[in-house]
This record gives sequence, structure tokens and C-alpha cells, in this order.
Amino acid sequence: MSYHSIRIPHDKLTNGRLLVPIRLISEYMGGSVQWNKRNNTVIISKNTKQIVLQINSKSTQVNGEPIEMDVPASVNQGVTYVPIRFVGESLGLTIEWLPHDRLALLTDHEQQKRIDIIVEPPLSLENAVALMNKAAMAYDLSTIKQKQQYLRPYFTEGMMREVLFTGGLKQFPDNPKIPFLSFASDKKPSYHYGNENMMFISRTVKVEQEGAYAYENGTLVKTVNGWKIAVARYTLDYPH
Repeated sequence: MSYHSIRIPHDKLTNGRLLVPIRLISEYMGGSVQWNKRNNTVIISKNTKQIVLQINSKSTQVNGEPIEMDVPASVNQGVTYVPIRFVGESLGLTIEWLPHDRLALLTDHEQQKRIDIIVEPPLSLENAVALMNKAAMAYDLSTIKQKQQYLRPYFTEGMMREVLFTGGLKQFPDNPKIPFLSFASDKKPSYHYGNENMMFISRTVKVEQEGAYAYENGTLVKTVNGWKIAVARYTLDYPH
């Protein structure tokens, strides 16, 4: 089995539907692709199959038979995208979707070829960590006059109200002896995506004076004003 992998933008996965670059996949799987600029169509030939795509239209033809796609074929930066389900059915490929890995596998068993399509995350781990580090801003608000204006760029309205109600972000209210902890030293946080608009991230640090481990669990959500912290929870674990 030979393998090839590509990465596509995260916005090509919407409402559970994945759009993939038809030319790259077709050519790797042994097909040929022609572009008819006058008619605004793409013609794909592979073995006994001929597929005609009309750009910005759901209507297509496979060996002269009309077929309706879920969404229209579209062009983004010179690349034609179509639903992965259509690609699989029309080219005789099997499809496997691994949601946790944001990975789609397209396999041609006859030719022993597979192409791995990696969907870029909606929020990178680097940016997620940088955002969670902003939680430290909410620890001591005693010198901040415009508190809402200060917090709003990084926290959702609900999280901001919670912080203001408690007079600041309390990591361990039952153990006030523990100073505010930074989790920036955790270089390998665990994370996963609930959907395109939500990310869960967990970090751990050791609290030497307590002989314990502290855990930070955050939920980040995409709002109309960008990604923000919706939840920040902290727990202590004392190993036996």
C-alpha cells in the first residue's frame, strides 16, 4: 500500500460535511483532470468513469448520468472542492473518518493506494495555550478600574460574570494557602475538539509544597469576536 497525505483548511469541514480537493485526489488515484474555462467545468477521467463537474452547481454527471451533490463544487484559491462522499462514490474509493484525529482516509484497494486528508484544527494548540495563559489576568482585579473592559477580550460573558462575582478567578478556594498557579510549564497539554466552535484543553503542574498535582481544565469557544475562555476549573490530586 502506498500513501500520500495532504492538509486542508479547517473551514472545509462544516456541519459534519467534508469538502476535499478533487484534482489532487483524482490524479493521485490514477485519474486525469481537465479544466474547461469557457464552460466553467472540470472533467475527470479514471478507468471507465468520466465525471463532469459544473463549478458553483450541485449538478454533475457520471458517465452521462445526472447526479446531485449535497453542496456545489466550489473553487478556493484555484483549488476545486467537492464533498468527500461524492469523491468516494464516483471514483470507487472507500472512506474512513476519524473525528478525534480530524483525519479522513480515502483508499483505492485495487491499486493499493491511500490518501490521508488532515483537516487543520479551528484553533491551534499554540493559540489555545496562549489564550488559557490569559486566565492569570483574572486572579487579582483589585487594581483594575474597568474590569469588564479588561476581561472581555479573553473571557465569555458568562465566565466574566463568574469571575466578577467571586472577586477574581479562584483556583483553589478551599485551600487559600496555595498561590495562583501558572500552568505554562506543561509543554504537552491534552486537548480535543467538541466541534468546530469548541475546544477542551487540560494541563497539569506539580505543587511541590503540597506534594500534589494541580489540574487545569479549560473550555474554549468561538464567538463572533474570536475565541474566548468559557470555563476554567482547577483541582488538586494528592497521590497516596
